[in-house]
Amino acid sequence: MIFRIGFQHSCGCFRPEFGITVEALVDENTLWPYWGAFHSQERRLRTRLDMAGEGNAYLSLGLMAASVPWPKFFRYCLSCVALDRAREGETYWHRVHQVPGIEVCALHGERLRNSNVAFRQGRNRYEYLSGESAIVLMSNSAAEKSKARQRVSDQELQLAKSAAWLLTHPHASRSGIELRDRFVWELALRGFATWNGTFRVSRLISNLLSRYSTKWLDRIGCGLATPPHENWLERLLRKPESTQATLRYLLLVDFLGTTVESILCTDTPHPFGNAPWPCLNRASTHFGQLTIAQCEVVMTRNGTAFSGRFACLDCGMVYERLGPDSTPEDCGRPEDRLHRNWVPVYGHIWDQALRVGWMDERTSLRALALSLGVDVRTVQRQAVRLGLKPIRAGTGRPETSFRRSKPIVPTVPVKLAECQSQWLQLQRDHPAYGRTSLRKAAQAVYAFLYRHARHWLEQNSAPRRKPNIVRQRADWKDRDIALSNEVTGAANRLLTRKPLIRLTRTAMLREAGATWALTRLSLLPLTRSALERTEEDRVQYAVRRIQAVSSAEMASGSIPPKWRLIRGANIRSDLLAFKPVESAIERALCSQSNSKS
Repeated sequence: MIFRIGFQHSCGCFRPEFGITVEALVDENTLWPYWGAFHSQERRLRTRLDMAGEGNAYLSLGLMAASVPWPKFFRYCLSCVALDRAREGETYWHRVHQVPGIEVCALHGERLRNSNVAFRQGRNRYEYLSGESAIVLMSNSAAEKSKARQRVSDQELQLAKSAAWLLTHPHASRSGIELRDRFVWELALRGFATWNGTFRVSRLISNLLSRYSTKWLDRIGCGLATPPHENWLERLLRKPESTQATLRYLLLVDFLGTTVESILCTDTPHPFGNAPWPCLNRASTHFGQLTIAQCEVVMTRNGTAFSGRFACLDCGMVYERLGPDSTPEDCGRPEDRLHRNWVPVYGHIWDQALRVGWMDERTSLRALALSLGVDVRTVQRQAVRLGLKPIRAGTGRPETSFRRSKPIVPTVPVKLAECQSQWLQLQRDHPAYGRTSLRKAAQAVYAFLYRHARHWLEQNSAPRRKPNIVRQRADWKDRDIALSNEVTGAANRLLTRKPLIRLTRTAMLREAGATWALTRLSLLPLTRSALERTEEDRVQYAVRRIQAVSSAEMASGSIPPKWRLIRGANIRSDLLAFKPVESAIERALCSQSNSKS
């Protein structure tokens, strides 16, 4: 409901001395704050000028094509009517009750009722009908009373409150890329988008339909029955400059569990809280102090996650941690800010502390690691990086495990003799078996002997059979002769192909079925010579195209002009400067003229 009020300028009743201006009337008595909240500043200014002049604000805001149904009658709330009469002595029309798609009162949570005044008058566009004279409380139909008794859902009440907030805050707005980035943040926190802006529309639609009734969405003009790439939700997210009904923005805000005030009036929170950030170098004297002023955010895992890189200029430590912080409402909690995932650079102060602690043999590795804020393995690896002498146990092999191996169970002579006897008996029973077959036949016996008497097992087993592998070395000379002949035949076949194919090394070897030879030409001198002798450069290929086009034109009996010959042969302008190409064109034109005469 936006009224055009420019006609009242002529009577001068909107002068400031009368206590009301055009701006105040637009902000406080029309639905413009609701419709203009998610539009650009340029469009908002244009619609305000249209409302104060002779323009069409409906067209500027895209309301002519809005699919959210307008109310059929002016609406009111029974509790608001009683409250108005108690305060003012009479009731009046509330603009928040006339918002399309809003069906409940934001103040009392009651379902709105229709009056007997049509929202759009058919005969007279300008007519004054006061709320007190139009609202007849006792004339409501049974259907209207039944509608008023319907339960009001939390979603309907929240949409009404959001619309009421917009009407009382006419200067709150956000649009375009800025609004899209704000939605990306909220959706990514809930798993409906990646941090680099890729929306998971199918998952979002599925969850939205599971929360809201499909029948209710269709009734308020926010149905999602169309394909995903054509519905309003997909356009709202992926085309931020497109015009959408305000109710759809409010529905998305309610689904995300946030408020319209947060979306329009607060900046997108930093994923790691506000600057500055603490230094986490335990070897420094400023550990935990806020000495880091900048944070570099880097996307990882194709945009599904990101990490923050923090560099302390005082000690040189650079640490990284995954984001965002645990809760969006409290980014930068102390337990998050004092956590790090990995350290690419430890810095000169930390390295010096490691050198001093490493040379002090009275300090254990565990105590040294605790004082530096890392584990023992990290201390050993960084000592190797700094080139420190391996004066401590295990530092020569920092990448291996330092747990002691299990003690070897002493061999039992009785069991050893029993296993040896079984192994010898198995060989006598199966003289044709080799070592592998005997091992499969008695795996437990073989394993025990291999562990406790490997030397005896080697002496009392069948000799290992060497595989009879015949390694045939390639005869590159014969291969070179055969391949050179194949290359020549391949070139002749390519010359007859239509459309024409340029004779390159790759094309000829591909035709010969020997593309592997491209990396073996140093071993194939005859093949390389055949390729160099046969392959065409750009000029030669252009001459052959000219000849082919000329022959085709002569066969059809026409004499094309020079420009058509050049175009038909697809000769680029830089090739026309070469003498062979110019001569080929002249010969083609002369031969065609002679054949015609």
